[in-house]
Amino acid sequence: MQAQAEPGAVLVTARVQRPVAGLFVAEKRGSHTLKGVPEPVALFRVVRASGGGRRSGQRNLTPLVGRDDETAMLMRRWDRARQGDGQLVLIVGEPGLGKSRLIEEFHARLSEVPHTWVEWSCSQLLQNTPLHPIAEWGRQRFGGADVPAERRLAELESSLAQVKLDPPENVPLLGGSRK
Repeated sequence: MQAQAEPGAVLVTARVQRPVAGLFVAEKRGSHTLKGVPEPVALFRVVRASGGGRRSGQRNLTPLVGRDDETAMLMRRWDRARQGDGQLVLIVGEPGLGKSRLIEEFHARLSEVPHTWVEWSCSQLLQNTPLHPIAEWGRQRFGGADVPAERRLAELESSLAQVKLDPPENVPLLGGSRK
């Protein structure tokens, strides 16, 4: 596939593109004959991360079975967080174990509770892009290049103050230098 890609471009096969559809904007590059592969292969050029979070958006969900303990733990952590006790839950496992489904169930249980939901995703395709999920969220949250720098900075300072982080101390770490 390397021979098919322009310098700096990332090409993936349809087999790779399907599981990450929705996470990346990709353009079709048609079918190509690849060395050592008997059949032509559909290729896609990865243009950029979509910033869309989940792969497929709304889905028809089957009932969540056998995850009562995990769901209860997430709800306990949520209650502790609401009481001001910061929490972090790391959900890891092999593909197909139901990590995303568990998160969807947890999020559905919060539908009547006022909250802000921020979702960050990692991808093997972006493993050499430091802090990509956080940087992408920041670009979306603060408007990107379409919003004047002064407004982005004011939004960042306001957001930091809301979560009780000192803006003068933290803005240089997250948004560059303060003016």
